[in-house]
Amino acid sequence: VLVMLIQPLRKICPSRHSFQGISRRSYSDQADDLSIVDRWAEQAKKRTIVLHDHIYPSQLRDFQNTISLEPVRNDPQLNDAIPPTSHLIFFHPPYHEKELSDDGYEQDFSPPSPFLYRMWAGADIEFNNANPLRIGQQIKQTASLDTVSTKVGSRGGSSFVTVKKEISNENGISVIDRTTLVYMTQKTDPSKSRKPSQDISEPKAHFTKEVLPTSIMLFRYSALTFNSHRIHFDLSYCKEIEGYPGLVVHGPLSATWMAHTISSAFQRPIKRFSYRALSPLYVDGTPFRVEVEDAKVDQESEVRVKNEQGIVCLCGKFQLESST
Repeated sequence: VLVMLIQPLRKICPSRHSFQGISRRSYSDQADDLSIVDRWAEQAKKRTIVLHDHIYPSQLRDFQNTISLEPVRNDPQLNDAIPPTSHLIFFHPPYHEKELSDDGYEQDFSPPSPFLYRMWAGADIEFNNANPLRIGQQIKQTASLDTVSTKVGSRGGSSFVTVKKEISNENGISVIDRTTLVYMTQKTDPSKSRKPSQDISEPKAHFTKEVLPTSIMLFRYSALTFNSHRIHFDLSYCKEIEGYPGLVVHGPLSATWMAHTISSAFQRPIKRFSYRALSPLYVDGTPFRVEVEDAKVDQESEVRVKNEQGIVCLCGKFQLESST
């Protein structure tokens, strides 16, 4: 094992959500799996991927019309600062379909077989509000492998891969995004859903927002981000192959709703935002609820997403920017 899972994510949620138990694969197979990841990571850490993009008003208009609960009539204007987490709609993976995984995701920093089943685990995002990304700018993203942590549990081996992305404009770095994805040797079992937490003390919500995810919303977000992972748009694949009850809501789309709700609640730029995904959200005709704790400038506050059953599906922390 190279390193432990990044600390910001570890601190967000209780440790009891980590994988535990004995894998059905032999101990010899498990040791081989760990060795495979170690060798892959040693080479992957030498790789850097640089992509360039341009921020157009039409992209932000499409983004706003995808996540807004009501139609957006005012088009974004040149030099407007873009909303937090909207950096995720840029830098599309430049790959042909034949270069993708069998279920449609890009494989820039994906460990080799048998770690084939990918889920979004979370992210830690820092925003440089003194130099925000603005409409009309030429921007650059530099991506590299940051950390790798491999565990063995009841679901087989799980490799947590954190990719660091530095996004800059002509004035320097604007966003540092450390995204963690988990790659598993076995498929998850959707029937083993989490139950509403009774032993976790949750702060009182200062602001809440209810969101009804739809298949159209997921399709549009997939198009905006050029995300072809089939769990987000192919219902028959979700049910028949993966065993999910419905389309799976994108992790970054859920996180975008968290950031959007924070911004709406406090009307102040976000300085840092970390979150962890605990349980999938589905398009099943029921809404989820974003709950935001009251916040003070330069202090960490909590945000979470609950499904209709009261299960915390994502939890996170955020820090607002001080007055400038």
